[in-house]
Amino acid sequence: MTYIFDEHLSPYIASLLKQLGADVSHLFDKFGSGAQDEDFLPKIGQSGDVLVTYDNAMRRYTGKHGHGAILHAYKVKVLFLPKSFQTHPSGIPASTYPSVSWAQCVWMLRYWHEVDRNVSQIKRLFLVRITDRGKVEIIEGI
Repeated sequence: MTYIFDEHLSPYIASLLKQLGADVSHLFDKFGSGAQDEDFLPKIGQSGDVLVTYDNAMRRYTGKHGHGAILHAYKVKVLFLPKSFQTHPSGIPASTYPSVSWAQCVWMLRYWHEVDRNVSQIKRLFLVRITDRGKVEIIEGI
């Protein structure tokens, strides 16, 4: 099972974890830059890989970013990272604050091993939320 980090996460974080032995790839490496959700989500579901994102809107069935129907139809396994990944500790959105990648990198180095261990113990993984302290909470199982 490979974890595929989506476009919201830095490819450098995926690369660092991969260099440390984690079975991780980035969406850009696997599907190229600009890949559309509708194209890569079914492929991730069919391969049995796990998408890693902080885009909670993806679970919705409606709206611009809602892909709940695709997630269910293709049984796409998804890890939703903590909301803290979306903002710098000061509250500034991640997309406008470059040092947020440092905070994300520190979090990943601190908790990834535990996240991976806990996720690997879930028999019927589907939609899972990861807490700020790396704990796994099942949102929905298959």
